[in-house]
Amino acid sequence: MNRIAVYGTLKKGRGNSFFLRDAKHIGDGKTQGKYRLCITSLPYLLDEESSSGFNVKVEVYDINEETFKAVDMLEGHPGFYRRRKTKIILNNGNETEAWVYFVGDGYDNCIYHEEY
Repeated sequence: MNRIAVYGTLKKGRGNSFFLRDAKHIGDGKTQGKYRLCITSLPYLLDEESSSGFNVKVEVYDINEETFKAVDMLEGHPGFYRRRKTKIILNNGNETEAWVYFVGDGYDNCIYHEEY
């Protein structure tokens, strides 16, 4: 199993949530670090912690290898989005580590948000 934390179109009720239809929802939470979430035509996180960022609200799921590969393809990993393990604080106070998808440099011309 692989654990991922999602903040955009993969969240419940969003356009790509069907990718996670067979996933186990672990809980909701926030990133431990503060990140800049940009929302343009698509939401994306900048891959560096920042005092101008937020503890971004996420949903955490355990997914099988097949779903993991499908999400990687959707996110264009490792081209546009790149995933890396990130600490998440769940709403129940527990800490976990999950894969989160980030973009690299050059995409920071936006207003930053706490959630999509």
